[in-house]
Amino acid sequence: MIDEQDDDLCEECGSFNMKLIGIIKNTKVFVCTKCYTEKSVFMGHDECEHEYNEREECMHCGDKK
Repeated sequence: MIDEQDDDLCEECGSFNMKLIGIIKNTKVFVCTKCYTEKSVFMGHDECEHEYNEREECMHCGDKK
């Protein structure tokens, strides 16, 4: 397991406990160690064909609507 911290705030519980759990293709995947909420961050520079989820965030790159 990769031991890296993200400086971002967990949007669900409000803590700074985001831990990098892996990198899949051009995406870093983080999980909050307090409430287990997942977060993905797109690292690539390719143009994204946005597909938004119920939180109005792109499922591929994380951009907000």
